[in-house]
Amino acid sequence: DNTDAASHARLNISTGGASGGDPVIILNNAVDPWYMGMDNSDSDKFKISKGAQWSDHFVMNTVGRANAQGVDVGLGIAPSLNIPLSIAGFHGTMMYVRNYQAAADGPNIIMGHSRNTTFGSLTATNTNDQLGGIMVQGVDTGGTSFRTAGRILFVRTASDGTTVDAKFQICPGRNADVAMTVMPSGLVGIGDDTNANMTVGLTINQGAADNEILALKSSSVDHPFTAAAECD
Repeated sequence: DNTDAASHARLNISTGGASGGDPVIILNNAVDPWYMGMDNSDSDKFKISKGAQWSDHFVMNTVGRANAQGVDVGLGIAPSLNIPLSIAGFHGTMMYVRNYQAAADGPNIIMGHSRNTTFGSLTATNTNDQLGGIMVQGVDTGGTSFRTAGRILFVRTASDGTTVDAKFQICPGRNADVAMTVMPSGLVGIGDDTNANMTVGLTINQGAADNEILALKSSSVDHPFTAAAECD
């Protein structure tokens, strides 16, 4: 009713109760239709599907929890092939996460890896599989492309059948080579990730380099002990 400034414009699609069919809007080009509506046989979830009803590309349950699968989503950017979520914008902060609960736990970002290629199916990971990571990039001096500038990785080390351990690796630089590793035991390795004589501690392996391996520095402070070096 566009004659009444207080009225609402609503589209009502109804079925015959909980045992009825699905109230659905179909957008059809006679080739690859889209479906949007309520799945009456699946706890009244709101769904958006492409190609078949219901292929469940986007699903939201009745308390507002949503998931997307089999599609690429772009926020502020066209979706990228084989990247489920792409975000682009003009802000310094691109993602902001908060939680509100009467508990000590704060919000978490969870990454998980299964070796199964079917969505929702589980196959065990192997030792040295990458379980998750964060990569940073910058545009090259020619202004032609984003280039990898470094990564932080979580790599599986072991499993006893019910739990999985992972080492934490810092890989700075364009080649993203591992510079530092933190093992689940507490061993921290620079240039190395093993030491048969150490469980918790710091191991530095400088490889073929023959310059300083450890330096302690201070500024504007007088100390009687200023330097130390190996005899060779």
